[in-house]
Amino acid sequence: MKKLLCILITVTMLFSCTMFVSASDVGTFVEEEKEDAFIYEGENKVFMIDQEEDIDNSVRVTQESKYENIYFSSERDVYFQKISNNEFVEVEKVEFQLTDYENYQTIQNYEMPKEVLDGIASMAAFAQENSNMDARCVIFVAENKANGQLNTLPMVTTQKNGYTFHHYEVYFTNMWTSWQTISERGATTSGNLNAIKELVMTVAGAVKTKVGVAYGLFNAGKTCLEAWRAETGKTPIFGNSNNKVMMDVKYDMYLKYTYNYNPVRGETHGCSTQKVIVKQVDTDTYLYTSTGGERNRETEIKSQTYYSPNYKSPETEALIYLGGIAGSVEPLVGDVNGVPVYFTYPDFTWPSDWP
Repeated sequence: MKKLLCILITVTMLFSCTMFVSASDVGTFVEEEKEDAFIYEGENKVFMIDQEEDIDNSVRVTQESKYENIYFSSERDVYFQKISNNEFVEVEKVEFQLTDYENYQTIQNYEMPKEVLDGIASMAAFAQENSNMDARCVIFVAENKANGQLNTLPMVTTQKNGYTFHHYEVYFTNMWTSWQTISERGATTSGNLNAIKELVMTVAGAVKTKVGVAYGLFNAGKTCLEAWRAETGKTPIFGNSNNKVMMDVKYDMYLKYTYNYNPVRGETHGCSTQKVIVKQVDTDTYLYTSTGGERNRETEIKSQTYYSPNYKSPETEALIYLGGIAGSVEPLVGDVNGVPVYFTYPDFTWPSDWP
């Protein structure tokens, strides 16, 4: 199954050590419930579910909890993507360093919608801005039936209200927001320091909408001030010009692109939705005292998953854009006591050091 483009990827890996394809890599996404299925190869290399589990050449596949609609066969050591209720195609995992332009040039040769490519570039720009050179992008590619090359981003097809939808998915791992200033100088009052306690996930818009359970920033549910006092045993000088509270968030992100489809006009971008897995929060609280500055650094490690409102069922939102106007985007934004924490750019952004 490895054709010319796979060879190109391997060559890129050898020279840059930044791109690789691996069926055994387990990634970094949060574990969720898995499901098994038995599938067999039908026409045109499309695999079907063996409902009765009685076909001799059927293959057992297990759902990958790290990715959407991806299954793995330990027997064949290959991935499959579920592309409809009962259809699968064999796919190859492609993972690469997000900020490396040579890798982006390679995937520009793949068959995928423009919005998906733009989304990868924007995430690369965000990682670059935050000096996050460890950020990775993961896609799964299938064989192009026209030329036999592994260069096609497969779509998941769904139906709703008589309409057909195509969904494309891209994954980003080892993302960091970079250190964000949550409070400093005169703003470090007792009230504000006690209000810094949780990362609240919202959806950006005219009115911010809270989604999911808040992520506690300090051990045992303490506030920023309580955690600092417990660590230092000191009394701070509130509002001192040296005071500063900072935070850095590690996360993984799924981007899903949903298109309306009909045979006449092809695909029309309907909406882009997001899933963010917050994996770690680092905080650094520096407060001045009568005897000098005292610091409390903490790390909270736990995986919490957040979905933009239409991520699980984007079809209804996508139907709004049947007229051909630009699709909607649902960016997730963190909030810590009124201070926004961004996980991506809201609009298309090109990395500053790319040609």
